[in-house]
Amino acid sequence: MKIKKYVVLLTLFAVALLLPPLISNAQEQQKAKETENAKVFIEAAATGDIEIVTALLKAKINPNIQDGNALKFATLFGHKEIVEILLEDRRTDPNIKDNHGNTALMEAAQKGHKEIVEILLEDHRTDPNIKNNEGWTALTWATIFNINKEIVEILLKAGADPNIKDNNGWTALRHATVRDHKEIVEILKKAGAKE
Repeated sequence: MKIKKYVVLLTLFAVALLLPPLISNAQEQQKAKETENAKVFIEAAATGDIEIVTALLKAKINPNIQDGNALKFATLFGHKEIVEILLEDRRTDPNIKDNHGNTALMEAAQKGHKEIVEILLEDHRTDPNIKNNEGWTALTWATIFNINKEIVEILLKAGADPNIKDNNGWTALRHATVRDHKEIVEILKKAGAKE
């Protein structure tokens, strides 16, 4: 009977020693697979590959993986179909921020992707008043870099607050005035903007 106890104890001891490395190795393999899938997913979104994006979403990949870079890159490169597909998946957070605090809406406003701005704002979860690390909103981006009065008007119609101040205390109106963007200055003033 004592021998059986020792055999059982030795077996349990061996399992206890071997099991953690086996579990750890399986977890590492799973994490590596998830990382590789994330890279493929983000690259597919950035290049506009509808088939791969759709297939990975059906396979339940997290659409917000790596700070929502799939939505950000689809937006940056103007792939409106990918943006639509991502937003159809209700798990996608349209307000997710990257390391600089920028959202997809900010990227679309900066790059002048009017249709993507509209698509993002059609999703009522999208907040046009989110600030990035500099305190800039999508309206600030549109005012400073794009000089696209249509995007400014779309953002204002969607509820963008023209009086939000950035980290330096500047509003969108102040940025437009300093850059001599006269049409945008007038649009902002009509919307109740103050310096």
